[in-house]
Amino acid sequence: MGKVEGYLFSFIGLFMAGMAVIYWFSSHDWTGTTCITLAAGLGTLTAFYLTFTAHRMGPRPEDREDAEIAEGAGDLAHFSPASFWPIGLAFSAGFVLLGFIFGLWITFIAVGGVLVFGVGLLFENFRGLNQNTEDAIGVSPTGIGGGHG
Repeated sequence: MGKVEGYLFSFIGLFMAGMAVIYWFSSHDWTGTTCITLAAGLGTLTAFYLTFTAHRMGPRPEDREDAEIAEGAGDLAHFSPASFWPIGLAFSAGFVLLGFIFGLWITFIAVGGVLVFGVGLLFENFRGLNQNTEDAIGVSPTGIGGGHG
C-alpha cells in the first residue's frame, strides 16, 4: 500500500497524456498540446521518483494497518531554523527573468547571484550559525566515510 502516491501521479501522467492526444486532434494547437504533454511528463517523472523511493524504503507507519500513532512521532528531517539564502535566490532568479525583458546584461549579473545564493543555500549547514558537526547529525559533510551507520 505504500506506493499510493506513485499510483496517483501515474494516473495523472496517463490522464494528461490522453488529454494531450484528444486536445491535439480537436484543436491542432501546438502550444496547448506541448503544455499538456509536458504536464504528462511531469506527472510521470514524479510517479517514477515516488515509486522508486518507495521500493527502497520500508513500509511507513501510515502504510501499515497495525501501526500506532506514536510510531509516526519524532523528527522527520533536518530543517534550517532561519535562512536568508532562499530570499536572495528568489530575487536573483527574478532578476534573471527580468533581464530577458529589460536587457541581457542584467541576466548575466543575476546568474552570478543565482550561483552565489544557490551555493550558500546548499552549504549553509556546514558553515556559519547553522553549522552541524559530524557528531551532531551523524554524517560526514563531505559524504565520504565517517558516518555512524
